[in-house]
Formats: sequence, structure tokens, C-alpha cells
Amino acid sequence: MKALEKVARITPGALLCRGLAFGFTLTALVMAIPTWALGARTVGAAGLAAVLVGLLPGTRIVTLVLLGGVVGWFIGLLNATESLTLWRLIGFSAALYLAHSSAALAAIVPHDAILAPDVLVRWYAKSLGIVGLTAVMALVLLVGSTMVTGWETTWIASVVGLVAALAVISVLARLYRRQP
Repeated sequence: MKALEKVARITPGALLCRGLAFGFTLTALVMAIPTWALGARTVGAAGLAAVLVGLLPGTRIVTLVLLGGVVGWFIGLLNATESLTLWRLIGFSAALYLAHSSAALAAIVPHDAILAPDVLVRWYAKSLGIVGLTAVMALVLLVGSTMVTGWETTWIASVVGLVAALAVISVLARLYRRQP
């Protein structure tokens, strides 16, 4: 009965936050599926995982689902059945970041909160600014390194990006543990 009361009290702002978390998660997961595994079942599983992120944005499910997307991305990359393009790399990383950012916003917004439109505009302006600046920096570094070395460097960028993300996560986890 309490679940029905919560559903009845949900506001459009909270619903929009959760819907965006669902949408960006679904986009990232579908982009992570290798083309040889793309089918109704895998897209259905991605949809179910994205629904879980939309329904439970403040839980560890978000981490597990997004990590599953990264694993799927690397399986497709290591399988080498398709070439990695810069646009796929930027698109996947942008969808992954926006999924995580949307889930974070949905986790802090109560289901019955009245949400001012400025909150969403500022949140997504910041998130899209980060995505845009990261994409420009990646383009400059990848094109520059390709011009200097003559090698195809998009796979190197994927691995370096993963290592950098893991390093940031480990530093943040240590800082979190040291807080009183």
C-alpha cells in the first residue's frame, strides 16, 4: 500500500529525472553491445537494466549496470569484429557519463519534490559542458597523437581512459574512508 502511495505522490520533476537516467542508461548500454550480439534479447536485457537504474537510482545497481556496459564495450573492442571509431568512443563515453550524472540527480531528488526548471537546466548545462570539453580534448589529443606517431590510437585512449577512471575512483574511495 505504501508503494502505491509513493507512486501517487510522484511529481513531474522527479519523474523526468528518473526518465532521463533510464534514457541515458539505455543509450549507453545499447551502444556497448557488440554488433555480433545485438538482438532482441540483449536489447531487452539492456532495457530491463535501464529500468532498474530509473527505479533505483541511489543504489549500487547503477554501478553494476554501468560497469556491465563498460565490460560489454571492452568485449566488443577486444573481439575486434568491428573497428573502433572516434565518434563511437565519444558517443559511448558521453552516454555513460550522462547516465551516471542523471542517476545521481535522480537519487538526490525526492519522489514528491517540486523541482524548479532551473535545477535541471543548470545540472544538464554543467553535464553537457563537461561532455563537450572532454570530447574536444579527446579529439585534440587523439588527432595530435595520430599525427605525431602515425598510429591508430583510439584503442589506446580507451585503455588510458579506463585506467584514469579507476585511479580517480580509488582516490575518491580512499578520501571517503578517511572522513570522520
